[in-house]
Amino acid sequence: MTDIFIISEYLMFGHGLESLLTEETELNVVGHEKDFDLSLQKIEKLQPDVVVVFGNTSDKAYLSIMSILEANPTTQVIGVSVQDNTCYTYRATRWNALDVSDLVEVIRGDSTIALQYSH
Repeated sequence: MTDIFIISEYLMFGHGLESLLTEETELNVVGHEKDFDLSLQKIEKLQPDVVVVFGNTSDKAYLSIMSILEANPTTQVIGVSVQDNTCYTYRATRWNALDVSDLVEVIRGDSTIALQYSH
């Protein structure tokens, strides 16, 4: 079962999505919040697998996404723009580059470096 937390600046969108997702047997909506700061506290406590962020691509939404990934690097974050229904998927990956060639390999997408998150 996949646990999902919904952040939505727009209550109607958030409640609608929650209603639709609860019909899926393998998905479990563990929380829903309008306020980004309260969301971060609840996400820390609930540790969902996926966080869906409905918003208007505001700076606050982007900062919240970064905060979620920093606190919970294994959480998948999906951003949904309410203006045009564009979806973005965010994941945190952190590695140590030993030199510039490591960075270049990752940029090119042909890295053999084991990308693991390390705090």
